[in-house]
Amino acid sequence: MHPFDSPFGVLHLERYPPDASGRLRAHDGADLLILEEYADLRHRLPARPRVLVLGDQHGALTTALTSVADVTAYGDSELAARAAEANLRAAGRSASVRRGLPVGGDYDVVLARVPKSLGLLAAQLAALSGQLAAGMPFVAGAMTKHLSRGANDVISRYIGDVTPSLGRHKARLLRAAADPSRCADPPQPTTYEVPGRGITLTTLPGAYAGERLDQGARVLLDHLPTGLGSAAVADLGCGNGVLAITSAADNPQAAYTLVDESSQAIESARIGWGAAHPGRDADFALTDGLSDAEPGEYDVVLCNPPFHQGFAVEPAVAQRLLAQAHRALRPGGELYVVGNRHLDHGAFLRRRFASVRELAATPKFTVHVATR
Repeated sequence: MHPFDSPFGVLHLERYPPDASGRLRAHDGADLLILEEYADLRHRLPARPRVLVLGDQHGALTTALTSVADVTAYGDSELAARAAEANLRAAGRSASVRRGLPVGGDYDVVLARVPKSLGLLAAQLAALSGQLAAGMPFVAGAMTKHLSRGANDVISRYIGDVTPSLGRHKARLLRAAADPSRCADPPQPTTYEVPGRGITLTTLPGAYAGERLDQGARVLLDHLPTGLGSAAVADLGCGNGVLAITSAADNPQAAYTLVDESSQAIESARIGWGAAHPGRDADFALTDGLSDAEPGEYDVVLCNPPFHQGFAVEPAVAQRLLAQAHRALRPGGELYVVGNRHLDHGAFLRRRFASVRELAATPKFTVHVATR
């Protein structure tokens, strides 16, 4: 844990999942700058304000503010929500931590972290557009190196005119006063076809691979298993569901569970599954990979794992998912996984699985099947 000296006291925060290397902190300069801005705004707010927090990355904003405000936090990430909940418990504090797009309410101020996806930011703000009281303070922050000018346009479209701050703590703020007349249409999902399969995928704003089929997924699609019978199959880190939806077309009796830590991804997968397989059941889980699965619950796991968490590039993210797959597979069960060549998933898999075969290799990707 790294201490966070916030304007409302020193907190000891931890990421979720915990960072074993100790390199990654659960707070940054943008969190500190947002909290300093809130401290300056307090004289304009009620004694115990109702604060809406959007996209808190690890719970730094939510945990700090609960000492001086009633906090409701919304975010797309299950991992971020679990981090916030764990840090609140550790601090002996409470707040309402919710998953998904925000719901309008009777708030006094909105504080937001600008997410990596401006489409997600637009979806979050569209959900609030026209529902915030006139003049309500809105403050969004990000590390300067991650802040694009497009964020100004999104906030201006849905909330009000933007006034950028000067840089401090290597971060910047985008300030606005809510204008109820800003009621632009919400961003629309994107759709595209799985080549040669007659399957249409839908991707909501903020979900991975929103513009086109991911290159790694495209390579793995040619090596998905068939003849699975009534197997229990998990799509681990499903995104818009491309692997499960395509696999299910070739395995009509198999039972599928699609899991992701992004609420926008899970809703995208649900829409795509319903369009491709009307009347066929599947399970959808907004959760931390297969951490909640029973040991040996699945016969097959399909996975195109990420190697980043938010803005941080972290190969351990993929390795953690592959370890979860090993635990969740029955003896003899199989993991089908694609990854960038430089990540060398094969070496990691060989240390854990009974056997590993390379099914395909391109200049950029490798596909392996690992047997439990």
